[in-house]
Amino acid sequence: MPTISVCMPVFNGARFLPRTLYSLRDQGFRDFEVVVVDDGSTDGSADEAERLLALYDLTGRVIRTPNRGSARARDTACVAARAPIIATLDCDDWWAPDYLADMLAVLHAHREIDLVYCDLLEEFPDGREILKSDVAKWIELPRVPCEGDVYRFTRGEFFAMLLCGQVLFPSCTMYTKTLYEHCGGYAATLPHLTTSLDWDFGLRASRLATVAFLKRPLLRKYARADSVSHASFIRTGTSSIRVLQAVLEDSTLRPEERRNARRRGAVISAACAYDFWATHKSSTQAMKWVFKSLRFKWNWSAVGIGIKAMIPRVWINRMRSGESGSSRMSGRR
Repeated sequence: MPTISVCMPVFNGARFLPRTLYSLRDQGFRDFEVVVVDDGSTDGSADEAERLLALYDLTGRVIRTPNRGSARARDTACVAARAPIIATLDCDDWWAPDYLADMLAVLHAHREIDLVYCDLLEEFPDGREILKSDVAKWIELPRVPCEGDVYRFTRGEFFAMLLCGQVLFPSCTMYTKTLYEHCGGYAATLPHLTTSLDWDFGLRASRLATVAFLKRPLLRKYARADSVSHASFIRTGTSSIRVLQAVLEDSTLRPEERRNARRRGAVISAACAYDFWATHKSSTQAMKWVFKSLRFKWNWSAVGIGIKAMIPRVWINRMRSGESGSSRMSGRR
């Protein structure tokens, strides 16, 4: 039995697999298996995965399934995992050579920890790189006990902060299979989510788990323009709102947790309202999201977008034309 099962769902990701599986070949820690689940790909992903597993001398197998979505594909991999520890990896991400060794060391050094996640570098198509811990200010590290670069959150403490934003991405998270089973998996509560399913799983896991953060950027995450989460802001926002609505149905939430969930829902809804108004030119849809934002929490951002959405766009264009005309006249003078 291996120590770690690396669980990787794939859907039409054949072009990314060489880089991702090569990062597994480069791992200093070798006692792991790879479980690839091909979720009905049409680009030969399963064949490519089998070829690369053999080429890189990696212990593992490929499970082929009809297309059932990311949540069920990830669950299939985790259920098939033989190891007591699960490390999830997306097919287009890259691990540093010491990822498995360093993450496992945290779990072994602190037996009470059920889940550990690390820092990550997100790389954008324009060449920009962002260190996640620099922007995830909602994770209040100064108040958390630490040993070196390992921060430990007591059971349930991480949950309220995670409601304010996502940091538990699949490729930077390692946890016990026991925790996975207690959570019920990725498709347990919202099986039809197209995005935000890792946030949903992380929220449920963080209520049950003692969480540790390893402040080392051991993951390089590529922000692809064609990925599901980046291709449609509205789709991502809709999924996130469904997650928060499910959270708010829980009567055992503490006041701080409920406030954080409502605040986050208001922010996401207001952003979707603005996107509908500014990008998609749909005042009707914008107003629906404005009302949704205000149901979460009263906020002036949503009110301001609502006022703009109620003004006929032709008037706004005329006002802008008038302003630009006045500017040109002033320039001539």
